Amino acid sequence: MASELRVDKIIPTTGVPSGGGGGVIQVTQGSRNSRSQTTSSSYVASGLSGTITPKINTSKVLVTVTTNANWSSLAATGAYIIRRKVGGSYIANSPLGNTGHGNVTNPDGATMSCYIGYTHTGSDNRNNMIPMTVQWWDSPATTSEITYELWMAANGGDGCGIGGLGDQNGYNIYSQIIMMEVSA
Repeated sequence: MASELRVDKIIPTTGVPSGGGGGVIQVTQGSRNSRSQTTSSSYVASGLSGTITPKINTSKVLVTVTTNANWSSLAATGAYIIRRKVGGSYIANSPLGNTGHGNVTNPDGATMSCYIGYTHTGSDNRNNMIPMTVQWWDSPATTSEITYELWMAANGGDGCGIGGLGDQNGYNIYSQIIMMEVSA
């Protein structure tokens, strides 16, 4: 005989820790199987996104992006943010809300940024990548469907991206975004 437990909220016996959460309510995932590049110095969508519809409006959502940051030749800076979209409107950027400057030259709103620089000589080109995990402990205060998206901005000759090796089109790396609803 199969058993099933249904509850409205999961709270530890000692209560919810300050700033923390109780139990996991649901987990969803989005993914991308190909690289995405930009030369824009303003944030643009990377194409990596996922959706979750919270069951309770007081829940927290832990958003985790696992991918790689990449860039090719010349010195470059890459900045990455997670954006929350509800009902077709962007509500907030991680982790500083809407206070970020919105471009790579002032990436104080970035969740992750990286820089590579070297002396360029002749035809000596570089294709670089680093593993990247970006997280956001969000308090969306809604039971409407939420789309979380990874956005990126670049500063440098050939730009930056995710899910690949610099400007090498043949190299694609799996990227994923996991959204975990946690009771609060």
